[in-house]
Amino acid sequence: MLEVSHNTVRRYLRSEVLPRYQREARPSKLDRYKKYIDERAEAAVPDLDSGDRAAA
Repeated sequence: MLEVSHNTVRRYLRSEVLPRYQREARPSKLDRYKKYIDERAEAAVPDLDSGDRAAA
């Protein structure tokens, strides 16, 4: 047995499309640090246009 209410099955059978669960959008825990993370990531990327590269 699926342990689903008869009313739930009936509602799904009557509907033309299956209902989809949608979670409410909410802010990420990292949102308040996004600017700092972006700045650090940008600083970590080497500047390949400068031409001041050391010989390998």
